[in-house]
Amino acid sequence: MFTDRLPALRRFALAAPLSLVLLSAAIGCDRNPSFSVEGDVKGGGGKTLVLERLDADAGWVAIDSVTAGSDGSFDISSAAPETPELYRLGLDGSYVYLPVDSIDRFTLKADAADFAGSFALGGTSQAEQLTLFEREARKVAAMQNTDSTEAFRRRVYARYLQNAKGNILSYYILTRKFGDGYLIDFTHPFYAAVATAFTTHRPDDPHTRALAKRARQGQAERRKQAGRTQVIEASQTAMIEISLPGKDGKPVALSSLLGKGKPVVVAFTALTMEGVPAINKRLAELYEQGLTNIYEVCLDADQYAWKQAAKALPWTVVYDPDATRSQAALHYNVGSIPAFFIYNGAGELIQSTGNVADIASML
Repeated sequence: MFTDRLPALRRFALAAPLSLVLLSAAIGCDRNPSFSVEGDVKGGGGKTLVLERLDADAGWVAIDSVTAGSDGSFDISSAAPETPELYRLGLDGSYVYLPVDSIDRFTLKADAADFAGSFALGGTSQAEQLTLFEREARKVAAMQNTDSTEAFRRRVYARYLQNAKGNILSYYILTRKFGDGYLIDFTHPFYAAVATAFTTHRPDDPHTRALAKRARQGQAERRKQAGRTQVIEASQTAMIEISLPGKDGKPVALSSLLGKGKPVVVAFTALTMEGVPAINKRLAELYEQGLTNIYEVCLDADQYAWKQAAKALPWTVVYDPDATRSQAALHYNVGSIPAFFIYNGAGELIQSTGNVADIASML
């Protein structure tokens, strides 16, 4: 009976090490997660593609390469970054950028004759968005038209940045060269908005510190350009006028609300921006209690969407058609939104804050 069981015991003894090997291999894979890019480059047979990583100190650093097969097919992988990062794949000095979150699996199709202009990147939602962004960016850049560029900038903010929550695609767009400069310069309010999103959603991301620092520099530069070098403080009492179209399209002056015995909160927001409905709920509590009047300046890129959202608000809501270049925001030294400024009942500017929760104690 004992001898009959021996073969089974031997089989178990032999199987156990194999299972340990498989388990060890699985653990090893988990310890070294990677992302990959596979695809086809028409006319790229035998050519070398170089994978590069963006290093904060050294710039673009080559980390691996692969030679495409005779049919232009290739497959390359690398260790996944600890935090979302930009990579790029280069061919003969042209590049396709990769917004890598973690263990992403990208697909790429391109033509070697126009590698950077013909590509279609897939596999993740950010990859697909980057493809669409680049196609339109190249068309608009070729127009060399200021109005077209400004309209494109607004579309980019609404489509890719406004609700991005600090994803790596939004970082890429901020670093994207456009013409002689950048599509979104560090002095632009959109830059500050993206920096704020990184601070909120990715406080420990290495990109956050760099963006926040650059956004502060941009704010200081905007003040300098406007000839305003002082930040609004409680001691500053002069009224800074604003007159913009309200919900009915007719201009409403801020001065029409001031000096009537009740405080006025001037709020700079964008009604279509994530988080603003919650902010307006807090403002509504103050308004319904009769503690203050509200003059809300909206910097939305989409006027139609703003108008739909503004209908439900009972206080004065105005729209700035120069959202991205708002002179009102510039005059109030607004570096990022939301931003709130409090006038007392006599019409004197007494306080400012970026946190809606602070307003009640300032009235």
